[in-house]
Amino acid sequence: MPDLIRLLSDPDSYVRMEAAGALRKIGSDDAVGPLIACLKEVSKPGTRLPKTEEIQVEVIWALEQITGASISDIHQPPLPLPGQRDSFMQVTVQKWLQWWEENNEKYQ
Repeated sequence: MPDLIRLLSDPDSYVRMEAAGALRKIGSDDAVGPLIACLKEVSKPGTRLPKTEEIQVEVIWALEQITGASISDIHQPPLPLPGQRDSFMQVTVQKWLQWWEENNEKYQ
């Protein structure tokens, strides 16, 4: 797990997505804090990583699977239209960050 957690900050977007996916499958509570940190990093204003939205979706999916919390149904239709996806993801990320503020003690 430590190596997968380290890969959440890899400069390669695909490596980040794969690491989040692997952590989702493992399902350990120890991954929640690092996944939130990854979500914060790729959600900073001005971040222009390739595949930023895909990383966010993979991290959110991992968080949902591990915590059992369903903050936003990002995997169910109807999906936001292309022009609305940025604001949808921003709202979803903010909801997860708020959730983290309220629940982080449980995962430390």
